[in-house]
Amino acid sequence: MIAVWAVERDATGNARAVALAYGRAIGCGRAGLIASTFAEEAEADLFNEQAVVWGAVPELLIAGFETLVAGGVSPELAYLECVGELKLLADLIEARGIAGMREVISNTAELGALLGGKRIVDESVRERMAEVLAEVRAGRFAGELREEESSDYARLANARRDNRETLIEETYRRLSSAER
Repeated sequence: MIAVWAVERDATGNARAVALAYGRAIGCGRAGLIASTFAEEAEADLFNEQAVVWGAVPELLIAGFETLVAGGVSPELAYLECVGELKLLADLIEARGIAGMREVISNTAELGALLGGKRIVDESVRERMAEVLAEVRAGRFAGELREEESSDYARLANARRDNRETLIEETYRRLSSAER
């Protein structure tokens, strides 16, 4: 696994060597050790959590599921198409990169992605992503997190409850119990 390392202050003059030694000791030296800063890694992580993998991707899956169901597709098939294929996509990207993934999927899937992907993720999405990054850098998210913590994470508790009561989650429970 690739690891990120950083040195904020080097009081001994050995911090870089120690960080790299730890990275090699836990097996990351073979895959890669990427130099960064604590600020850069924190900003990238907070951005990703909100705007990409943990924020946008699940919302995109839900929107696709809801669109298919509203269009008359059974919830089970909508779930399998929108959510079930995500692991295949992730595995292909990890093994081959995004370009390599596109080269090994069917021509139908590749053309569909070419025609549909940029219609969904358009310039307005990129603008909103830039807004999220600016908010992270300005400390707005840190303020939201402190506020949420002071309420004992009430907003998160409500969101978790509401998320469990959706059709997509009902469908997940039906499909996962059928597999057992």
